[in-house]
Amino acid sequence: MAAPPAAFAQNTLEEVIVTATRRAESLTDAPISVTAITGDELLQRGVLDSLGLGDAVPNLTIGTEGARDATYIAIRGVSQNERRNTDDATTPMFIDGANIPRMSGVAAYFYDVERIEVLRGPQGTLYGRNSTTGVVNVITNKPNFDEYGGNVQLGLGSYSATNAQGAFNLPFSDSFAARLAFIYQKHDGYFDNGPVVDDLNDADDIGVRAHLLWNIGDATSLLLTADYYNKDAIGNNSVGVPCYTDVPCNIGLGISGDPGDISLLPQNFRPAGEQQSFRDNSDTNFKFELNSSFETFDLTALVSSREHERDYNTGTSRDEFLKGIPLDSGVRETTKSESINAELRLTSNTDGPLQWIAGLYYLDEEINGNFQFQPVYVGGPFIGKHLNVNFIDRNLSIESQAVFGNLSYDLSDVVTFRAGVRYTDDEKNKGGIASDPSAGSYFRVWITETGTIFGPPYRAQVANPAWNETTYDVGLDFAAGDNSLFYVKFSTGYKAGGFNRGSAGPGSNPRAGVFMLDIYDPESVNAFEVGFKGTFMDGRGRISIAAFLNDYASKVESVVRLIGGIPTNTAVNATNVDITGVEVETSLLYGDSGGRLDFGLGLLDATYGEFPNLPDPILGGANVLDVSGETVLNAPDRSFNVSWVPVEWSVMNGTLTPRLQITHKSKYKTRPHGLDVDIQDDYTRSNLSLFWESDDSGWFGEVFVRNIEDEIVQSASGCGNVAQGAPSGTFVGCTKMFQAPRTSGLRVGYRF
Repeated sequence: MAAPPAAFAQNTLEEVIVTATRRAESLTDAPISVTAITGDELLQRGVLDSLGLGDAVPNLTIGTEGARDATYIAIRGVSQNERRNTDDATTPMFIDGANIPRMSGVAAYFYDVERIEVLRGPQGTLYGRNSTTGVVNVITNKPNFDEYGGNVQLGLGSYSATNAQGAFNLPFSDSFAARLAFIYQKHDGYFDNGPVVDDLNDADDIGVRAHLLWNIGDATSLLLTADYYNKDAIGNNSVGVPCYTDVPCNIGLGISGDPGDISLLPQNFRPAGEQQSFRDNSDTNFKFELNSSFETFDLTALVSSREHERDYNTGTSRDEFLKGIPLDSGVRETTKSESINAELRLTSNTDGPLQWIAGLYYLDEEINGNFQFQPVYVGGPFIGKHLNVNFIDRNLSIESQAVFGNLSYDLSDVVTFRAGVRYTDDEKNKGGIASDPSAGSYFRVWITETGTIFGPPYRAQVANPAWNETTYDVGLDFAAGDNSLFYVKFSTGYKAGGFNRGSAGPGSNPRAGVFMLDIYDPESVNAFEVGFKGTFMDGRGRISIAAFLNDYASKVESVVRLIGGIPTNTAVNATNVDITGVEVETSLLYGDSGGRLDFGLGLLDATYGEFPNLPDPILGGANVLDVSGETVLNAPDRSFNVSWVPVEWSVMNGTLTPRLQITHKSKYKTRPHGLDVDIQDDYTRSNLSLFWESDDSGWFGEVFVRNIEDEIVQSASGCGNVAQGAPSGTFVGCTKMFQAPRTSGLRVGYRF
């Protein structure tokens, strides 16, 4: 019988080092609301991707969108929900210091991780690049020069899941080392998708990463990184759900009860012989990082090249008919994004009261793609035919430049003054050519079966807006002894605007096939925050508390409205969003048997100040809704997470650690409309695991159950007409996307 030995009791919590302020410092010394989770902790908490991260961090909610693999990160009640290439994330993700321009496929980086840092609040000075809500930093494990080693592990689980991953550290000399890492994930779909198609929410992913580290001298190092990730299968696509309860559904696009029982009208059913739904998305990335120390400052030069490709097909084949015509539709997209990120940063390294950081940033991205939507046409002479709406992007470009600086000055042994400023210049060009519509970005509309063209054969998409903004922050820190810190700060943030494809703004000439696109404005935020961090119980306890007030202007939201009679995803500016809230995080070691409790609490009050004339897809995009004063999307007013290790046991010459992870979120919306289909009700999800690791042989293993309650949680929703050529609202369908149901499994690994 295993007994809990006193030897497991830790004297103090392990110090956590973060780089949230672009300097390595203790978590309790960083004057910012930040959560840091190590790679081992992520695995034991069941955080395998970006969705799982939302269950471990206060005031963080994450959603996904379909075969694009788009990820929407909401911090403190604000997120991006516009999913097209012209918009930017409000919470960017950085991988080893390099910004990821497209939020498609960001779940690809959650393997061989040293730690993940979630910074809450605007980061408009040191990070910039649209970080109006915060930043997610993923820091991977780097090579070391000590010894050969690594780990391999294999996991098996429900839905025929297989997970294999590993890493190898290869020191070739005292100054040159490499690290190789890989991951392979595959599982069957969670939701039925018809008799001839693989189920929805399946996975077939593979990723590899290589680091080469060269210590050129005592003060200079060069890190080269290459990684590749491919996501295959069908992925997290939509499923049909009931329409709004207060508006009759004219066709039965629905399910009832548990989404896991979907069988009547699977979203992506295609008859045998027709092209089935699929996803083939990949990321290929290279990074160059040079670090060199001089007498008074350190230099960091970072250049990353990223190539993101998407190729997916989704379609519906309904059992509903109009005059014998099936109401089916399809979406096919191929997109390629190529970007260069560069940053040059100087950081002081002296011991004086003045510390500073200065830098330059540059982004150049080019996007080429083809988006094709084919709904059935039910009006006029083309009844039963398919309307083909085809958007072509050619040389869509996004360019961003910035210069920034940050300083801190110790006014005394107790008080530190901090300030920072950043100037950003953004330009976006759709790539359309007014003088020759077919030569640049364009869209066209025709009947698939007959080739009959609606309007001009090519409709140039012309837009070239530019913006610039100065963001800043200022604050004071108060060191109350060696183990606690009070801070107060005011900061601003800015996110570039964009344009709406298919729209016809001022200066358009539709007859000539020239469309000057509608421009939507940038969004900005003013944020005030006060916080406290400290340790207690002689280092066995740690706590962080933050209270904040955020005022957003021109918040960008994605809606559906009619453009040329076609329901089209568009971005609009809400007048303003007001947010107040509190976050509490604490960790505590207790008892003499390895007990540990980690707790996070988030409270939010996030509402639209003014948001009238919101297009309603149920009524064909007419501006009929007013959500002023209502809650914003992805903003539960309360959330908490608990990670509890009650005890550790000595078992079979090793340590057995049970862990219970609980996440609770109150009701929230997944679209700004806030009608029935958009609501995710309160839910609680729990994970339970037993982790064993040998004291001396290197073997480890785990058995786990995730989402014990089998809660079906939606991550996105949408509604709109599924047929063209009919009166607005005649053929309305709604869809949702869901996170994983209950899963279980085991993994076995070896460290060497």
